[in-house]
Amino acid sequence: MLHVRNVQRASGAAHQLSTCGKAPPVSAFKAILEHCRSGAGVNAGVESDGMIFWKDKAKSMTWCCCEALMDMHREQLCRCVVGCLLRDERRGRLHVRFRGARDDLERVSFYLGTYITNDQTAIAINEATSAVATTFCTSRSLPPTGATCETHLDRELLDKLTSIVEACTVDAASNEVTGVRDMSAANPTLDTAAAFPNCKFIFRDAAHASRRVLQRPWDADPVTEQLIGMVVVWKNSLGRLMHHSDQFRDWYREACEAHPGSTMSRFGNLRCAAHRFETYVTPLSRICLNLFAFFISLCAWPRVAAIHRLVKLPRCSSIQ
Repeated sequence: MLHVRNVQRASGAAHQLSTCGKAPPVSAFKAILEHCRSGAGVNAGVESDGMIFWKDKAKSMTWCCCEALMDMHREQLCRCVVGCLLRDERRGRLHVRFRGARDDLERVSFYLGTYITNDQTAIAINEATSAVATTFCTSRSLPPTGATCETHLDRELLDKLTSIVEACTVDAASNEVTGVRDMSAANPTLDTAAAFPNCKFIFRDAAHASRRVLQRPWDADPVTEQLIGMVVVWKNSLGRLMHHSDQFRDWYREACEAHPGSTMSRFGNLRCAAHRFETYVTPLSRICLNLFAFFISLCAWPRVAAIHRLVKLPRCSSIQ
């Protein structure tokens, strides 16, 4: 494959056109956009109208498309009179969107940017939000190799963005809620001004907030917390073992087929998404609907002592 590409680069007219210093046609930029929207990378090159744009050229064209889109968003921001930030942080990666209203009552919504941080405290989230806003207001930032353009920070646009934001939507996590409260207040210790001085309202995302409403009652009672942890929540719980082990899953499936219980469904697994508490309803409901098959599958496991050590039964002394 490398030899074929080298031959194409040496003798192909496509390579000559893409490296002769001329601007690619509009159709090539459209092909780059469609290629990126499909989720594919540009490292293998992009083909358009018989021309092949290889890795470096395709990345430069992608950067041009991104900057053109950012210029459109900056123009929309200039006409906004009020705005709201929608941000979500997970595992050190912060995503921020902007939603606002223009002077003619038209709604504006676009993506501000992403920032990677190793700290998940409220202070770190606020610093990351300020960095995203600064990067958005900086035109021609992070240019590709060989570009002759210069970066420029639009201070007026940055001041407008920080002044028109009056609300922030978060997922009801304690660090993000605290961060929103700190955004509108100055820090006398660090002698810094408020990042978003007019941010007065906190909107909680309905999906994440409802998840916490479901999860926190389980954590209120220690016996219930240990019971559900031993069954499905803990890393080495019984449900997790059945979900990740083919042998344990086969034992559970055979027990459900031999003892169907009160339902006609033949369950074959106790799967759930560990990071989404509401999905625990699947293994818990299947255990309740066919409790006998669940205990039969437990009895079929060899080396019960090893299983007890895996599920950390000493932590459940209050249940016994």
